[in-house]
Amino acid sequence: RKQVTNAVPDGLFLLDENGRIIWCNQAALVMHSLDAFRDIGKPITQLIRSPEFSDYLDDDSRPEPVITLGGRTISFHLERSTDDVRLLLTRDVTEREKLDRMRRDFVANVSHEMRTPLTVVGGFVETLTDLPLAEPERKRYLELIGTQTGNMRRLVEDLLTLARLENDQMPPEASLVDVAQIARDVL
Repeated sequence: RKQVTNAVPDGLFLLDENGRIIWCNQAALVMHSLDAFRDIGKPITQLIRSPEFSDYLDDDSRPEPVITLGGRTISFHLERSTDDVRLLLTRDVTEREKLDRMRRDFVANVSHEMRTPLTVVGGFVETLTDLPLAEPERKRYLELIGTQTGNMRRLVEDLLTLARLENDQMPPEASLVDVAQIARDVL
């Protein structure tokens, strides 16, 4: 049983009705820099210090917190049951948060990069439509429109390539696991 729970990459804690740690797996010890001999039996809120986390433990209606602790971003899920024992799952989501931030920045940059050529193209189309122009000037505007359209096409192709790469690297679809049942079986 110990090997099964220690193979889980997420931190698992069993807490009593007062929030004291009854048991935790190796990942929980490492993730939260705990010592099994020193910290078992202590209230988890003394070891994971965060008002948002404490409020979550006390109030069923609060959303699951995602908190930055010691430079890492950790998500928390408490399996509330009618038993006196509760299961707390902690997951290091630092990389996922970093990728989400990079994705948001990328989208913002692409939006900016597309807005510029669109503004140029729109302005030139308006000029070509509204003003009588000599053929050399008209040709120059059409060439500039072509250049800006090419820039936008490359951006869209880059976005499609990125989407293809992301889809090729997607892990298998996640499925729900009754972690509370697994913990009960382990006990």
